[in-house]
Amino acid sequence: MEMHQLRYFVAVAEEGSFSRAAERMHVAQPSLSQQMQKLEAEVGHSLFDRLSRRVTPTEAGRQLLPYARRILSGLLDAQRCVDELASEPSGTVAFGIIPTIAPYVLQSILEESLARIPQVKVIVREDFTENLVRALDQGEIDLALVSTCRSGSGIYRETWGAEQLRLAVPAKHRLAQRRSVSWKDLQSETLLLLNESHCLAQQIHRWCDRHEIRSSSDLNAFQLSTILALVAAGHGVSLVPAMAIPYEQSWNCAFLKMRSSIPAREINVIRNPARFWSKATAAVSEIARAIVAKRLAATNAGR
Repeated sequence: MEMHQLRYFVAVAEEGSFSRAAERMHVAQPSLSQQMQKLEAEVGHSLFDRLSRRVTPTEAGRQLLPYARRILSGLLDAQRCVDELASEPSGTVAFGIIPTIAPYVLQSILEESLARIPQVKVIVREDFTENLVRALDQGEIDLALVSTCRSGSGIYRETWGAEQLRLAVPAKHRLAQRRSVSWKDLQSETLLLLNESHCLAQQIHRWCDRHEIRSSSDLNAFQLSTILALVAAGHGVSLVPAMAIPYEQSWNCAFLKMRSSIPAREINVIRNPARFWSKATAAVSEIARAIVAKRLAATNAGR
């Protein structure tokens, strides 16, 4: 069993196609197919079902896949460990981030990284928390900036702060001129939520239940901008992260503080403690931490 065979195997499993895997690995398809046949002969099992439209892993292939990923991830960590002998951070950092944080900090993180550690290439993966946790476990990313995340032995979580949520209402709403509102003020309103795939939607739903606030169950929005467009059009109100407000001022909305029991969400960085923590990853993490702290200090203190 050779390393290049494992790389080809993982590529075929992820692409669902020998031709796309060969293109991804920059090899000729006959060569890749031949290496897969050699690997199957060595393990004594067929690793793929070769269907008419797609290639899918067999039971043996599914069993081998996580081990192959761990081996390749360990090899990458070994190379990084050697690279650490260099005096300056260098290499590649795969940085995960959720969609309800990315628009408000990502540009600054990338710009600051380019200015301070130009030898480091930052690759961004925007995804939901559940998928980022899976990617950390499989060695596909080095760290991720998320909100809530279930604790577990395979994930290390460090809390960087808490971000307050603000009530978004239409500019001509009966509450729009107030500086703050109570939860009782919202009991006649309907709160609009993002798709439940977002951890933010799950958090807000719990707040709604706690304070007996109705939430919309027939909405399937994936972006905060969509929610704010609906709020501006008079379809309801919503709770949005304070960091979003400076970037979403174009909507005809007013943003208000809650008077008591102020809703907030954690901002966490997560990583896989089994992965090598390189100088490059540490440098990107510290840049991200400083930018998040600055955003939280500014927005939590605002109106």
